[in-house]
Amino acid sequence: MFIKVRRRKHEDRVYEYLDIVENHKVQGKVVRQVLGSLGRRDLLSPRKVDGLIEHLRQLASPEGRRGIRLGEMRFRQVREYGPVLVARQLWQELGLDQMLAGLPHPKSVDLEEAVFRMVANRLCQPQSKLGLVDWSDERGNRHRGWQGEVEWPSAKGELDYHHYLRAMDFLHPHRQQIEDQVFGRVTEIFSLPLNLVLFDLTSTYFEGDGVCELAGFGYSRDHRDDRRQVVLGLAVTQEGLPIMQRVFPGNTNDATTLAPIAQELREPFGLPEAVLVGDKGSSETPTWTRSPRSGSATCWRSVTAPTRRATTPSSSPSSPDCRCPGHPGRWPRRRARSAPNTSWSRSSSSRAPGMWSSTRPSRPCMTSREG
Repeated sequence: MFIKVRRRKHEDRVYEYLDIVENHKVQGKVVRQVLGSLGRRDLLSPRKVDGLIEHLRQLASPEGRRGIRLGEMRFRQVREYGPVLVARQLWQELGLDQMLAGLPHPKSVDLEEAVFRMVANRLCQPQSKLGLVDWSDERGNRHRGWQGEVEWPSAKGELDYHHYLRAMDFLHPHRQQIEDQVFGRVTEIFSLPLNLVLFDLTSTYFEGDGVCELAGFGYSRDHRDDRRQVVLGLAVTQEGLPIMQRVFPGNTNDATTLAPIAQELREPFGLPEAVLVGDKGSSETPTWTRSPRSGSATCWRSVTAPTRRATTPSSSPSSPDCRCPGHPGRWPRRRARSAPNTSWSRSSSSRAPGMWSSTRPSRPCMTSREG
């Protein structure tokens, strides 16, 4: 037996009634039988409900009258709720729930819920899309998916594996629109100064036969030149907040990625005056771009941290690792012409013979923009 809420509409109002019902099977079909009615819900005060419960308790079994003790409880499952609830709040503040719900997609795919669950998984316990759902291995062992261990704020059921894959297919054509909105909303919330953008690259390789069309052989940061790979680029603010990410073919030269990244930062994101900072590998050859608005040429320079020791001195006029005038970006590999306020001395006996050191203050080479 249980309580069923029955609604009836009269003129312009909807009235709710509480019925005591019971389900039982008749010829294999479930039939619901009304045992009694408690009347209109708005006229039933909580005190009357408490009195009814007290009378029913007298008719209950001894176990039901004394209730359940804490020591007799058994935890059958514990679901995660707190971190996902925080992620949902941030999701709504960024406006992603309304934006994704407005994108064109079939009704059979809950695009907004699927994308939110994948993002929440990345924040809480990063796994693959297959790790989100229940799956069986080659030996028939059943593995519980991460989404089944979470109490979702939407109270919706579990989604299957192909649901997540289809959501990604519908999401990709609207990548630029999503990036623009998230970028604008984040800069508005945190009031970020967007005069400096940090950019770096990495690579990841593939195992097995199934590789994407962008996979190719190239310089592997994982030291796996025998595997096909893709190159990943990420641009962030000086606070470390992501602005954009791009995937390049596996044989892409790092220096060729600066021009398209700078172009996207100027036009879609509206950052014509931002300084783009990359490491030495991204700027082996200076990449010059011209802003269509101001008409000024901008040189993206590399940043190289100084080291404490130098290698064997020679007569090189400047450090090959830094293109900024006035000072080397790291201590030169050969003995260079000393910069202002710099004195060189031969190393002590505790160091290797032939090493040179400098008393010039250690400071990193900062990027500069020349007009």
